[in-house]
Amino acid sequence: MFWVLFLFLTVAGAFDVLKREIPEWLTLPFLAGGLIYSAVEGKLVVALFSILASFAFAYVPYYSGNLGGGDVMVLLAVSSWMPLTSGFPTGVVLLSFSLFMGGVITLIYLALRLGKSKDRLWYLLPLTLFLFPIGVAIVYGFIVAYLLGMKYGRELFWREKGVEELEPEDVLAGDCLCLPKGRKVVGDGDIEKLRGCGVKEVVVLEGLPPFSPAILLAFVFLTYGDLSILMKWPWQLLQ
Repeated sequence: MFWVLFLFLTVAGAFDVLKREIPEWLTLPFLAGGLIYSAVEGKLVVALFSILASFAFAYVPYYSGNLGGGDVMVLLAVSSWMPLTSGFPTGVVLLSFSLFMGGVITLIYLALRLGKSKDRLWYLLPLTLFLFPIGVAIVYGFIVAYLLGMKYGRELFWREKGVEELEPEDVLAGDCLCLPKGRKVVGDGDIEKLRGCGVKEVVVLEGLPPFSPAILLAFVFLTYGDLSILMKWPWQLLQ
């Protein structure tokens, strides 16, 4: 089971990094296969509950533009194969851990972007992660990535885009009067509404760090890790 899910998450993460999207031909068949597997194991009802609970938990960050549709499908697909983790819906647990894991990835990503556009000393920022035990480093990475995103996110990730250029799954950088409040991820219907309102340009978020690798890291940690690993120093993992 572990290697099936690990391979799926690795492939999904590779698509997310290289193509910036996770294809439905990968996630939907895997989701269907998981439901079949759960049915054979007599866990279909539990799997369906896990999928619904995970979708409900992931919908808010998706609606607000903090989570891509492909990432949501990855969480649901994993939940179809492994419905529960420590008694909770797997997608909920994975997303919770992934948010913190994603902070470390985002910190490294921001350091590379800032080093390229501002000062190469920013390249050294990820090294500060090694100054703390793993658990503290994860929280530190999450907080620093958030603060850096608040300060530099606008110039690094915001750009104006014509409504005619918009594509489904584009993420708006702010609210638009033509769309429901808080709506960030646009679909075909939203694009038509913007056109109908006479909007010519909007500000979108582009070039954000991929999230699926954080899901992979969270999965490996939850499967093989234990709480004691959080108190270890990074170099102790190599021993």
